[in-house]
Amino acid sequence: MKEFVEFTRRKSYKLIKALTPGAIGEIVLLHDEEIDKNFVCKKYSPSPLIENKLEYFTHFKDEIKILHQLHHKNIVQIFTYYLYPEFNTGYILMEYIEGEELLTYLSNNPNEIVNIFNQLIDAFAYIHQYKILHRDIKNNNILVDKFGQAKIIDFGFGKKIQFDDFDRSISLATTCPPPEEFKSKKYDYSTEIYFVGQLFKQFLESNTNHTFPYSEILSKMCSTSPIKRFNSFFDIQRAILDHGKSEFNFTDSQISIYRTFANIITSITSKIHINATYVNDIDLIINKLEKCYQNSILEEHIHAFESIISCFISGVYKYKIKREVATKDLKNFIEMMKLLPIEKRKIVINNLWQRFDCVQRYTIDDDLPF
Repeated sequence: MKEFVEFTRRKSYKLIKALTPGAIGEIVLLHDEEIDKNFVCKKYSPSPLIENKLEYFTHFKDEIKILHQLHHKNIVQIFTYYLYPEFNTGYILMEYIEGEELLTYLSNNPNEIVNIFNQLIDAFAYIHQYKILHRDIKNNNILVDKFGQAKIIDFGFGKKIQFDDFDRSISLATTCPPPEEFKSKKYDYSTEIYFVGQLFKQFLESNTNHTFPYSEILSKMCSTSPIKRFNSFFDIQRAILDHGKSEFNFTDSQISIYRTFANIITSITSKIHINATYVNDIDLIINKLEKCYQNSILEEHIHAFESIISCFISGVYKYKIKREVATKDLKNFIEMMKLLPIEKRKIVINNLWQRFDCVQRYTIDDDLPF
């Protein structure tokens, strides 16, 4: 077996047209005749007048790494890339999104604002889950396709955060008042909340007849003071769920199944480390719970019951020993969740998060079992 595999066949694409040029380079629309599919090709090719070409080329490669890490329906998808380091030049082949810029779409479809708002909150919560900042949130970097699906594009200024490196190493052209943290040259997750909020605020200010059910949430997002803002898009998701609780009714059976499981899961959780976070992917939670169930399907009680906690918590936690979790209770919860519509699933998970909120947090590993 060879150490490296090299593909020497050339792949040709038909040039359809040039699109809006990017900050450094060109963007064109290509067509793959073999599979009858269009792609956007972003070329990085700095002007001869630009200094630090190698630094900019490194940023271009960082964009490739970020896009390959993200897989979400509301984030533009990358397919492949080609690098020519000897020329400080590269190409990215991405999903072609046939649609409108965010504010144009909302102007033409004002009744879709809640749907688009929820989509973007979920997408940015997903991005931040991977410790990635977009750092260029503006109207033309959010498109909405003909199916009403929002897409976040252009991660050219994107950054993978390491060791809480939140310096504002970019210059942003904004049409709204700068957030207060810019005075200290800081750009963090809360800053992205501010700029997303400002986009929706801009639309609502020019469409005063349109009501928005999340006006209080939006007002908090748009505060120039980071102290008054939400800390994360995850917190916004929870605020949205709290807002919509009264719109959904659960059966007595569903409530009973939830309470039985919630009582179990919180009774076995002793402490949660202050840096631990909640798992935000509901499908992932259900899949992990199913694995826990399958591993004990022939037993009366769940083996390694502490693994159930890891279905909901990402990070370090402590659990109580000598506890038993009935296999049937886990099975009932999984079956209920799979039958619920997505909005009710979110409410159930949010209620479990609120249960976990009441569990003691700790910062020092004291090695005590409970």
